[in-house]
Amino acid sequence: MLEQYPLNRPARIGLVSISDRASQGLYQDLGLPGLRAWLESAITSDWEPIERLIPDEQEEISKTLVNLIDDTKCDLVFTTGGTGPTVRDVTPEATLAIADKELPGFGEQMRQISLHYVLPPGRRNPQASHGDQPTRPTKIDRRDTRRRA
Repeated sequence: MLEQYPLNRPARIGLVSISDRASQGLYQDLGLPGLRAWLESAITSDWEPIERLIPDEQEEISKTLVNLIDDTKCDLVFTTGGTGPTVRDVTPEATLAIADKELPGFGEQMRQISLHYVLPPGRRNPQASHGDQPTRPTKIDRRDTRRRA
């Protein structure tokens, strides 16, 4: 039996900032406040942010995304931050590892829209995927990451 998400509550939106140094307290995280501010300007209905600040470790990223979706019942999850376009950046792999299906073209559309808000094109590679259950929320990675071939 498929689990139904209640419609009588504000949307739960997971905000995940991925940063080794910010998660260790070496500097202030700007990803979570940036995501929150953008969403506050973009969403007119009630919503509840569920925030996580984690290191750029593939297992930790995957575990956090699964927790936000399956346990916390987030309707949508955004990720930001990380090491940028380097070998060490594992967010695309961590996201796709838990996804049931990649959404072709969706990341490119997000990249085009993000030109108005974020870093130059060489610093972005959004990923998008979704679950196999109709009641499972979409997982979106709107981080600046390395380019995929």
